[in-house]
Amino acid sequence: MSNVVAVREDANVVHAQTVEYVPSIVVTLEQAAENLRKLDQIRREIMRPGIDYAQIPGTDKPTLQKPGAERLLQFFGLGHKVECINKIEDWEKGFFYYQYRVSILKQYPTHTIVVAECEGSANSKEKRYRNQDVFTIVNTLQKMAIKRALVGATLQATATSGFFTQDLEDYDDPPRNEHPTYQGGHRRNGNGRPQQASRPQASDDREDRLKRMKELSELAEAHGLTKHDLQAIREQYTKDKLPSMAVIQQIEAEVKRRIEEMAASQEAEEIEAEHEMAEDGDLFEGLEF
Repeated sequence: MSNVVAVREDANVVHAQTVEYVPSIVVTLEQAAENLRKLDQIRREIMRPGIDYAQIPGTDKPTLQKPGAERLLQFFGLGHKVECINKIEDWEKGFFYYQYRVSILKQYPTHTIVVAECEGSANSKEKRYRNQDVFTIVNTLQKMAIKRALVGATLQATATSGFFTQDLEDYDDPPRNEHPTYQGGHRRNGNGRPQQASRPQASDDREDRLKRMKELSELAEAHGLTKHDLQAIREQYTKDKLPSMAVIQQIEAEVKRRIEEMAASQEAEEIEAEHEMAEDGDLFEGLEF
């Protein structure tokens, strides 16, 4: 594999030179195994479920949250820089779009290197924001875009995508039933003759639905939603005490959306508080005590 590098031969001229680069492993097997062991130990013993990461029912890996990303960077001795690279603010039509880049930095005594970069965006036409007053969520959109970029860059820089996944939005909404049950009691077969509708299985996956609702209740509680909140969400879709699996999936999607909104709102408040503290610190700059 060839790579082009700049070689300075004198104070004024920089010549390009092609050198051969051969990828090689820079740690021993023992060091690699120890690093993985420590990462897993940090995830299990130090990082907090419901705060640093979220365990979403039906997913293989926990979802890394903003506090968890910040903790990982701290553990690895890394910093980060945030910059807005694109934005659309149409106050007349009520459309807002923000795109941010987060760079993960490693600082040395003589220089700083960029370890990883990731871009994240958010806009007011996303499904989770469509029914809200867009003029009240401008700050939320900015913070959500930053969060997405930060989490993505952190996973790259710390090589922890094997432990965590990107975000709740990585999971599509539950699939809708594309072939609803015929309500007339009979269906027509290929010959046009009536065909008896198939009867549901006797168990009707009752145990699975009970388990899914319990997991959903635990997820909601872990992220600050009360039983009353979950009940109100459930009643948007059905009055049944034990909904069908299709309805449970719809409830689950709404719970995830609420969790995303709460997380974005909390992050916005934290960042605003940090800015206020920084501004207060500027007031005392140059004063002697």
